[in-house]
Amino acid sequence: MRSKLLLIGLILFTLVNSSCSLISGSADGIYLIPNGYIGDVIIVFNQPNGVTPEIEKGRNVYKIPEDGILKVEARARTGIVNLSYFYVDNNNERQEIKYLRVTGERNPAGEPQNKFGDISQQDYENGTFVMNVGGLGSFNTKQGVVQYTSFIIGTPKDSGHLYDKMQKRISQLQRKFIEQSNKGIQRTRNQQVS
Repeated sequence: MRSKLLLIGLILFTLVNSSCSLISGSADGIYLIPNGYIGDVIIVFNQPNGVTPEIEKGRNVYKIPEDGILKVEARARTGIVNLSYFYVDNNNERQEIKYLRVTGERNPAGEPQNKFGDISQQDYENGTFVMNVGGLGSFNTKQGVVQYTSFIIGTPKDSGHLYDKMQKRISQLQRKFIEQSNKGIQRTRNQQVS
């Protein structure tokens, strides 16, 4: 009887603990971007030297630095998410940046439609939007998997160029992490030999 009660207690403890971690580990995010920033944003997760996101109304707040690359100590989360994007000025005033979904829709003849939906020519050429919001990306190093998410901010007209630039920066970041991983392993081996 006592062992059954212990087992039930252990099961309840595990369920409550896992439920609490799911609640506190939200994938929802608020992205605070330097005012006027145009380009790519890359957030790298699970970094020991990364910042701890603040929490606002149950959502992680990611304060993006001037170079657009943010390393956070938090683990990446997946699921249905509620994301908001804001330019932030020196007085911490926020101006929302709208998300523009890139579509792959085609007309009945199979020809590509406006890949940005129904936006005006003015918005296409001059409107600033968040685009190409990625899910969770990753790459392998010898010390483990590095996870990241990314998106671009700019005009739809420049989205192709900005996207290509983001992919190059992700590749550079990957090379940098792999080099650091290799150096860390070599350092460990040298210490073991000494």
